[in-house]
Order: sequence, then structure tokens, then C-alpha cells
Amino acid sequence: MAKRKTTAKSKSAAIREYISANPSAGPTAIYDALTKQGIKVSKGLVSVVKYSKPKPGKRRGRPAKAQTASTKGVSKPLSSSSMSASDLIAAKELADSMGGIAKAREALALLEQLS
Repeated sequence: MAKRKTTAKSKSAAIREYISANPSAGPTAIYDALTKQGIKVSKGLVSVVKYSKPKPGKRRGRPAKAQTASTKGVSKPLSSSSMSASDLIAAKELADSMGGIAKAREALALLEQLS
């Protein structure tokens, strides 16, 4: 299968080029001028290209990774009040010494009432 030559510019590029040369031209005038040049475009495409603007701060494609080389593979605590593994082990030992998790919860509920 033969390949087409890619020297022709796109229709949207032709519309943008005409708009940059004639910024006050309306969609119908742009459509008429490009049709006279032999470029087949629709009035709808002209309107979309003329009036759609890229949204600021929006980037197309896959979002960029936030992870840097210094933090690669290192997990950060979720907050300053998060518990470490040694804290969890100590809490388990306390619950076991009190007779189970249910007893530890009861003790915590009573402690909370005292505070």
C-alpha cells in the first residue's frame, strides 16, 4: 500500500493560520476563505477551532509522577499521628496482657470517659 505525502497541513492548522492572520474574521468568513483556497472544512470545525481555547493548567496525556529519586521506594507516614510497626507491636503486647482486644477496648473507653 502506498503512503501519502505528509506535506499537506491539517485543516485545523489551516484554520488557526487564517485566524492568526485575520483575528476579527467570523466563522463564516473563515469558512468561505478556506473553501476558496481549496481546503474543505466544515463550519462546525471552524467554530470549534476558533472558539475553543486550551484550559490553563490542564495537561493532556498521562499524569506526571510525583515521586522523586530521593523518596523512591521509601514510604512516608500518612500523618504525624500514624503509628510505626514498633508502636503496633507494643499495643498488641498490651492487649494480650489485658486478656484480649475486647478488654483493651473496654479499658480505652473507660480511660476516655476519665479524660
